[in-house]
Amino acid sequence: MVYNEYMIPKIVPHLLTYPRSGMHFFDDTLWEEEGIHFTKSHYLDELFDKNNNKRRKIITIARDPLDSLASYLSLYHEDKWENGGHEFIIKEKITEYVLMYSFLCENADYVIDFNDLIQHPKSVIRKILGLLDIDKNTYMYFNQVVIEKYKNYIPSSKPLEKYDRSVLDNFDLDLCYYYYHKLLGKSIKI
Repeated sequence: MVYNEYMIPKIVPHLLTYPRSGMHFFDDTLWEEEGIHFTKSHYLDELFDKNNNKRRKIITIARDPLDSLASYLSLYHEDKWENGGHEFIIKEKITEYVLMYSFLCENADYVIDFNDLIQHPKSVIRKILGLLDIDKNTYMYFNQVVIEKYKNYIPSSKPLEKYDRSVLDNFDLDLCYYYYHKLLGKSIKI
């Protein structure tokens, strides 16, 4: 067994996504189907060493920027939106989306289309496990413990009062869509 310096076996891939892109849905489905978890985050730390060498395979989920951004923005508290501050938050989140997707276009090993994940979750899990050559004989290397949800985790933002896709109407999402379609072009076929 080969371990990196953080003692995570190299066989364990990392799920790296922009927030509100289906990470928890993927993890829940992987747990329900196979009883294991991949490591996951929205951050780059621990994925590359100081010489920019990738430590593990990176899996990501490509979701339409309008959906991800609207969902993400609906989670912000009212005090952050007062006095026109929402414009800066929206621009910041758009920039984060572009930067993350640009990074993922270059570094993701496997890309999952969010729509495939929602429509065919079991097929997506089977396909990813097959591509990674992960089977029951390797499950001992994975976290097999129930992971409690974050205290205030919200699985879908659509029922929230602040969920409003029109908040993005006056913002340019062209670069978001450029990288979204570029990343989507690398998605696995289900």
